Amino acid sequence: MNSVVQFILLFSLASVCFAQGEYTSKDGNLVVTDVSVDDQLLFDSVTLNLDFSSGTFSIKEVKEITKAAPGTPLQSFESVNGYTVDFLGCQRTGKIHNFDSGDQRVVLCDTQITNHSIDRIITPFDSSTRLTDNLLQDKGALYVLSGGIREDFIDIFLRTEQTVKVSFEFWLNINSTSISSLSTRFSADDDNFVRERIEFTNIGKF
Repeated sequence: MNSVVQFILLFSLASVCFAQGEYTSKDGNLVVTDVSVDDQLLFDSVTLNLDFSSGTFSIKEVKEITKAAPGTPLQSFESVNGYTVDFLGCQRTGKIHNFDSGDQRVVLCDTQITNHSIDRIITPFDSSTRLTDNLLQDKGALYVLSGGIREDFIDIFLRTEQTVKVSFEFWLNINSTSISSLSTRFSADDDNFVRERIEFTNIGKF
């Protein structure tokens, strides 16, 4: 780990946010996950070794979050309706919602839509978008996000060969770590539009 990151973690703790941690008394290690710096999620986990006798700690291990290059499709779906949906991946936002029933982690799954047909409006819905995680939980999206808008659904006007990024927001169990499948459906203001099922599988860890 470079000295800049060490400086941030050691001397700027006021700007560092830890989502949750697990302490092991046997070795004195505290593993904190979803570490954000200045409201930006940077680390999957940071392992600290705590010395209570001296009131000090040391950094043992840092795991940075690895992401695909922005806009790089991991999977693609070619629609019979004349558009392409590229799956760009899912990632944690660093936000945690605390409920009596258990904490939930906010996860965004990103896609990009390219219209190959005539100019038209394509509408993604949260209610039509679901995923299955490693806990075998079937979860529906809470919101659709695109162009600074966050709603239940968004009408997106796309010209021919125009591409737009669309994200889906999920709230998952805090112990969820990977996704096996993501499916969605779109509608459009096109009389010949067939509302087909779009599915991406073997997504993996986020």
